[in-house]
Amino acid sequence: EKPATLDFSVRGLCFPELKDLAIQNWPLKTGVFEQRTFPKLQSLQITFPFDGEPGTPDDWDAFNVALPELTDLVLEHPGTVKPAELKASTQACPKLDYFCLYKVYVDTLSVVLPNASMVWLHRMEFLKQA
Repeated sequence: EKPATLDFSVRGLCFPELKDLAIQNWPLKTGVFEQRTFPKLQSLQITFPFDGEPGTPDDWDAFNVALPELTDLVLEHPGTVKPAELKASTQACPKLDYFCLYKVYVDTLSVVLPNASMVWLHRMEFLKQA
């Protein structure tokens, strides 16, 4: 049986050789992914992390991605992501090549993607029209 939530913010937790991480339909305590925990992570995919199951969180308590080796970031209907957190996360991942957002509820979007070759924004209904 799976635990109620995943928590990668536990002090001392480290996956030194992990290069790809995909989390699907599994609640996360926090959306913080840092180099000290994932020093070689190149691909992070978070898909529908909140399933509405009793006893599990409906949202994470923070969001921050700071992974210098990350080349692919996919967020599909994740928890709450503030525009400033999203911008800071893209700045902290300078090697991002593929960036995908699906149903991320923000009314403004500012990202820094100097090395991106593909950006996919899908079902971003809440973005304000210019």
